[in-house]
Amino acid sequence: VFFTICAGVLWLLEKIGLVVICLTLITSFVFSPRKLILTDKKLIVRCRAYSKHIPIKEIVSCTFHSEFVDNSAIRLFASGGLWGYYGLFWSSKCGIFKAFFGDRSSTFTLKLVSGEMIVLGCENCQALITELTSLIKNSERISVTGL
Repeated sequence: VFFTICAGVLWLLEKIGLVVICLTLITSFVFSPRKLILTDKKLIVRCRAYSKHIPIKEIVSCTFHSEFVDNSAIRLFASGGLWGYYGLFWSSKCGIFKAFFGDRSSTFTLKLVSGEMIVLGCENCQALITELTSLIKNSERISVTGL
């Protein structure tokens, strides 16, 4: 009787473990970043499950090759490599920041008006940074002349 109960418990734990692994893989896939879309008014981070909209007027600066993305960054609530890097991270250089990127070598950092730091990445990030910087400068001129 004892061995039958132990076998049943082990079978149940095995099934629970499989469910947890499957849910982790599915969740990671669904929330992984897919692409960045830049419009005249906002930068859109498109994921499979949702999109994050960042208004251009909220962006203070955009810098190439984020120094925050190195081996010292700690995942607080994030995925660190499975279908990309995304979520909430901590680094001794900047504190808490959000990240949405695939390849660590092609990243850039946005600093928002609120002080929030967001690390993004894409294949042709230099062209995106150039266009985004131009939009940020135009946005500043419009807001200053609108006073």
